[in-house]
Amino acid sequence: MADRTLDSLFPQDGASDFQIQMASLSDAAQQQARDVVEAAAADGTLGDLDLDSVITNARDASDARESAEDLQVEQAQAAAAGDYEGARELSEKAEYELREVEEKGDDPLEAQEAIRDADYDQMDLETADLHQEIAVGDIAAAADAAEAGDFETAEALTDHAADQIDVADDYGGDVDEVEDAAEADTADAGVDA
Repeated sequence: MADRTLDSLFPQDGASDFQIQMASLSDAAQQQARDVVEAAAADGTLGDLDLDSVITNARDASDARESAEDLQVEQAQAAAAGDYEGARELSEKAEYELREVEEKGDDPLEAQEAIRDADYDQMDLETADLHQEIAVGDIAAAADAAEAGDFETAEALTDHAADQIDVADDYGGDVDEVEDAAEADTADAGVDA
């Protein structure tokens, strides 16, 4: 369609088929579709642009972004509750969704930064989980030592377990991160098809 123009896709009066398709998208997805079309118009490739793919990619990227943000809220909640293994698994799921955003979204650099952050989260949560496991082992050993009457060893193990829990909490995050993740959850109220 060599005669395709921005005016034909976004007419002043009435609505084009493309605008009707866009109406089913969230606000963020609509903006992505519009940005892709405007970029194609600017570089002279608007006539070759597959508009169905523009709509599909915008919808898929928006859905994946929303899913990643929801998973990050759940991740922060799990970490705040001390479930570092569960939080790491949620971070891995969020990263998978962010890779979809990278592939189909209009800002791959932003998605790559979010993926990098998810990788760092996973490393921190793995470290937190390791220290939490050490603390659990120390507590069990302290109970055994106390039962055997070795209260000095029991106390040392209990102190070490407390230190390990502090380290796990440092790596695992805190309740403030739940609020931060919830604030970053930018899901809008657009209509999903």
